[in-house]
Amino acid sequence: MTITRQTERKLRRTAFTLMEMLVVVAIIVALAGLGGYYFIGQLSESKISTAKIQAQNIAKAIQTYEIDHGVVPQNLEALLQKSEIGKGPYLTEQSAIFDPWGRQFQYDPTGQRNAAAGATITIPDVFTTAPDGKEVGNWKELRKL
Repeated sequence: MTITRQTERKLRRTAFTLMEMLVVVAIIVALAGLGGYYFIGQLSESKISTAKIQAQNIAKAIQTYEIDHGVVPQNLEALLQKSEIGKGPYLTEQSAIFDPWGRQFQYDPTGQRNAAAGATITIPDVFTTAPDGKEVGNWKELRKL
């Protein structure tokens, strides 16, 4: 059985060359890199959105505490405990007072940031700082009013 030249060429051409494989791998790596960059950006934005929502939830718990006790709590830990009058806890998990980056939310009962955002009544500030240095808190929604 002798192999003719045409058959030999067909047999050689059935596989990919090393150069073709390298080009395909390079394209896949480039696309994965772009996708990863986009994914990391979205992850960062989702953590900021989560922090805003958590700050608003804590602010609502502070309002409920104030309705029950007539004063705002001295610190956020007070929201995790049952009070002497049998009210509470206003937040059920210790993790509720920690931001998505693992730091405890900051609390300012004077509400200076809310006042600067246009609040007409005193609303205590609940906020944290994102890794990019931007403050995220419960006053953002007030700017939309």
